[in-house]
Amino acid sequence: MSPQRRNRRAGVEDLWTRGDGTPSARHGQGQRWRARWVDPSGREVTKAFRRKTDAQQHLDNVTAAMVADQYVAPEGGDLLVRNLVPKFLAGLDVKRSTMQGYKSAIDAQIMPRWGNVPLKAVTVSEVRAWLTAMQRGDPDGKTKRERDGLTSGSARKAGRVFSLILDVAVDDKLIARNPMERVKLPREGQPRKGKSLTRDELHALAAQMPAEQDRVLTLLLGYTGLRWGEAVALQASAVDYRRRRLHVHRTYGEAGGSTYAETPKDHEARWVPFPPFLADELHKLTEGKASGADLFSNTRGRPLQGTNWLPRVLRPALDRAGIPDAEDRRIHDLRHTYASLAIQAGANVKQLQRALGHADATITLNTYADLFEDDYAGLGDLLEPPAY
Repeated sequence: MSPQRRNRRAGVEDLWTRGDGTPSARHGQGQRWRARWVDPSGREVTKAFRRKTDAQQHLDNVTAAMVADQYVAPEGGDLLVRNLVPKFLAGLDVKRSTMQGYKSAIDAQIMPRWGNVPLKAVTVSEVRAWLTAMQRGDPDGKTKRERDGLTSGSARKAGRVFSLILDVAVDDKLIARNPMERVKLPREGQPRKGKSLTRDELHALAAQMPAEQDRVLTLLLGYTGLRWGEAVALQASAVDYRRRRLHVHRTYGEAGGSTYAETPKDHEARWVPFPPFLADELHKLTEGKASGADLFSNTRGRPLQGTNWLPRVLRPALDRAGIPDAEDRRIHDLRHTYASLAIQAGANVKQLQRALGHADATITLNTYADLFEDDYAGLGDLLEPPAY
């Protein structure tokens, strides 16, 4: 708390008259009545009025607002949005990849439009217009993205980050309400439907991989459902051959061409089972390696990067294996492949949730609903009564 000032006064003062009733030096100049109060931070604040009743009314309103914990600093709304961004970022406790996403939205969408705007000038109507304009695009834009506009998902993300920044202003008593409360964000874009492989396609793909570690990595992704960052961050010590489990406790993220280690999604470590045949494949990679060494690495011993592995290794191998739509395939499709194979093998939702590292089963059902629909179609046949 800031230091207390001596002789602070709270009340309404007559600026034109001294305490003994004689005219003051500023008699007849400016506004006569001044409301004085001490804000919640211990700072003395004043505001002048022409009429005493107005000054008293303002003081009463300020007092009521402080009692109700709704007080707002008079000059708080004058602060520019850009001045609030460092405080917002400093208060975040998120993974590095999430932080990068926030900074990207701030730099690309929020700062150009709102950086030099005072907080009090951020209105509901202007925010709605901004969200619409981002998606509409600008025919005169310098880049294709500027001309085409953002997807609804990207615009929604920018709006959500902006709302979080304005929440800081509300918490710090700079503005009374977050104008984003009355703004309906764009709908979440339709998620891309995964393109799973059959078991035969998965093995055909692995056989076309240019290097042994690429072949094993492909099988690992398709038979364990690990996210790319989790798979390439596996160390030799993560493989438990006795229980046939992989200890997933770290992941690699990518940003700006660099790779960094962090905790898995939702900060949850987990053990993921792998099929017996993968034990021999993994032995080839772990043999002779130190316990802390990565299972997969590039020729320089650095972590593999998905942005490089996808076009350089995966898509050419898909073409060679005769699998259609190679250019539309993603690494994440191998995770979808695992889910498909596991469901066909009889895995239930809870088992799949644990293996995939989802926070709850609802995410699993929502993400792989189409696969469960295929499984659901055979339910009638399973309920066929025995013949007598």
